[in-house]
Amino acid sequence: MAWWLIVAAVVVLGLAGASPAASPAPKPELRGIYLELHGNRAFGAFPLLQEGDWRGLFHRLKELGVNTILPNVVSPSGAIYPSTVVPTRPLEERLGHPDLLKVIAEAAHAEGLEVHPWTIEWYHAPRETDPNRLAHDPEGKTTNSLCPSVPQNRDLMQRMLLELAKRPDIDGLQYDYIRFPEGQYCYCQHCRAGFERRLGHSVTNWPADVLPKGSLEIKYVDYLCDTISSFVQDMHDPLKAAHPRPRLVLSAAVWCVESGSRHVGVRQDWGRWAEEGWVDFVAPMNYGNKWVVANFERFARNEAKMLTGKRPFVFGAGAYLDTPEGVVKAAKLGRELGASGLIVYTLTENTFANHLPAMRKEVWTEPAEVPSFGRR
Repeated sequence: MAWWLIVAAVVVLGLAGASPAASPAPKPELRGIYLELHGNRAFGAFPLLQEGDWRGLFHRLKELGVNTILPNVVSPSGAIYPSTVVPTRPLEERLGHPDLLKVIAEAAHAEGLEVHPWTIEWYHAPRETDPNRLAHDPEGKTTNSLCPSVPQNRDLMQRMLLELAKRPDIDGLQYDYIRFPEGQYCYCQHCRAGFERRLGHSVTNWPADVLPKGSLEIKYVDYLCDTISSFVQDMHDPLKAAHPRPRLVLSAAVWCVESGSRHVGVRQDWGRWAEEGWVDFVAPMNYGNKWVVANFERFARNEAKMLTGKRPFVFGAGAYLDTPEGVVKAAKLGRELGASGLIVYTLTENTFANHLPAMRKEVWTEPAEVPSFGRR
């Protein structure tokens, strides 16, 4: 037999007996879905429940590639669990469960999913709230948001979040509405007093001097941004210490920006939060309207530029305004830009039937662990 035939036979036999190379483990990646907990079929998760079978729902979500759920659990107007800080929502809104968060967390953990409660700060103030505690526009009209300059409001939000952070059945906690309302807010007496203390003198021509194009506009915007930032800073250590586990993951759903990392309109300087380490990751909400969704890449590239090397980031994708193909494209772009995952807003019958299957087929093809975000 010719020598080359012998060599070929040896190689073939060697390959036949060799074990196939193991495929590399998928990179850790947060694959999240927001859960609105109400009966609205367009935006709520409840219509997907079959006889209250949360574990069955989460099993199906896991099969579709999801590894993290972010249920909307608390706001100033109420909680889905027994609370001593804010009102507990009516029993029918908790599907008859004394503690709906416990039911959800137990079912999710049984399926290997992480639970990062989605919390709402400042917004959804109870109807009976004293108007002096609400955010005011330049004309003195109020909105249903608590003003973050009011000490009583800050104390309420601190206690609300700390009560939640003490629960051992959660893996993380996400801020939302951690900002002033969109538009021109706030110009209440508390914001004025705080700003004047910072200046060291009174503002004679109020609010004209602090409005756009006013002589003190920039300084006032800085004050309002710092009012929010100081709350995020103040909460970091207490929330971490309150959680029974070694480390609670803190994140924030933040407004998208085309340039820089500070959204002046809502007084949200989230780039600073990331740089200072006051949150473990930020989740830019690149879905405020159809124009934002259509320009997802423009926002995402800027945000990645601002965040890379400072803090992990996880893009938010608005399935309610986008096609399944659009959400898939957003996830692929996020990977290209170094994102630590994607969170889909929100779980609905449409999202479940169309968007998540597309993600499972095109992007979430293999299971992945949730990034540690520094926990371990």
